[in-house]
Amino acid sequence: IYIYNPYLELFSAFKGENKGEILQIEEDRSGNVWFISNNRLFCFQPTNGQLKQQTDVGEQVVSAFGFDKHDNVWVGGNQSLKNLKTGASFILPIAHAAAQWIEKIYRDDREQFWIATSKHGLYTLDPANGSIKHRLPSIDGSPLFVRDIQQADPATFWIATESGVIVYNSHNGQHNLLRQQADHPWGLSDNAVYTICKDHQGGIWVGTFFGGLNYYHRQ
Repeated sequence: IYIYNPYLELFSAFKGENKGEILQIEEDRSGNVWFISNNRLFCFQPTNGQLKQQTDVGEQVVSAFGFDKHDNVWVGGNQSLKNLKTGASFILPIAHAAAQWIEKIYRDDREQFWIATSKHGLYTLDPANGSIKHRLPSIDGSPLFVRDIQQADPATFWIATESGVIVYNSHNGQHNLLRQQADHPWGLSDNAVYTICKDHQGGIWVGTFFGGLNYYHRQ
């Protein structure tokens, strides 16, 4: 982990982390910085400089985490989500035995979690009652590798996958797959999509592995 100083325009190494593989970094509402290093979850408190390890790989392998509306931390590994505060755990139903990892835990404006997986597509979990829906298990019968999720409006979600971008309507379950098209200058530049972000003007930014950055705006 490296910390950027915008005034000096310099990066400095974060001394509390032992050069592990960093899968995710997020800040909670209290200003604490949470991150995954070598499949272990840590929390750093900038106010006092304390760094605390929250999970151990012997008990919980962590590949993604997210916060609910109460700022409670939820962690995901290969097939389950767990609330670290309450200990409540929810297992994702799977259609076949292919090994998978949870790649992303995203909270929407209705306080539901959208869960991206590496083999079994897209799920949603309602933390209030524990109900789980398998929204998109596959595309054209092939395993669906989902990397990122971004809500564009109350009904529409943009889903980053290894097969392109899926624009998903949560109200009716319909979806549209955007893929790279040869000789199409305004189309998606690459099907391997790793990240999606919405800016303050409603524009959607799509980061790909081979094709760089793409931008979409309705206007």
